[in-house]
Amino acid sequence: RYLLKTARSVLKGNEPSNDTMSILANFLSRQDQGAAFDVLGNDADLVGAFAWRSAFLTFEALRHRDEQKRAWNSLLVDFYRLSRAHSQYMVVKNFYETLQSSTELDAETLGVMHKLFRLYALHTLEQEASEFYTSSAVTVRQIQLARTSSVMKLLEEVRPHAVRLVDAWDFPDWQLDSSLGRKDGKVYEDMFYRASELNPLNDITVDPYPDSPVLFKNKEARPKL
Repeated sequence: RYLLKTARSVLKGNEPSNDTMSILANFLSRQDQGAAFDVLGNDADLVGAFAWRSAFLTFEALRHRDEQKRAWNSLLVDFYRLSRAHSQYMVVKNFYETLQSSTELDAETLGVMHKLFRLYALHTLEQEASEFYTSSAVTVRQIQLARTSSVMKLLEEVRPHAVRLVDAWDFPDWQLDSSLGRKDGKVYEDMFYRASELNPLNDITVDPYPDSPVLFKNKEARPKL
């Protein structure tokens, strides 16, 4: 409702007073010219593409509601897509602005976080490709390059830091409940313990004879010799 209300305000010619009004006003002024975002080479343009997509879906939903007079319930899918797009824009925008203004991180950490920013943004763009293309925020070729080149390259660059990035959250062992994520590194010992002691199938005996009417037998029900 907020986005539709803001879009109506922009259509009336009111001056932008916040970021949402600014991206909607920018889209309205350039929608006939189209966008030319360099999403593969410029971080600001990458954020701009997310803003353009959000604005496009906002005015699309507003047109269905105000001009076509469609019922609110018939637009719930459109509103879901719009809220998802705008939320993703806010995540990308705040991530980018935080990295730009950060003074607490050292150069190496900042570099890794920048790779994570681009990985999240380009992966999201790839997953939501139809909306980015429909809104004319990107071209088909840019989507292809993001999928086959940029994302794969970023995954290779982030992979050496993956363990440290997860460890930075300092999840306790009881919360992870994972052999691979144990702090003491006893992966194989824990896997063997889980298989030999904790697996509930250890309490079941399988009858080896295929013609037997009872395939499974409880260990507790076995006769003692």
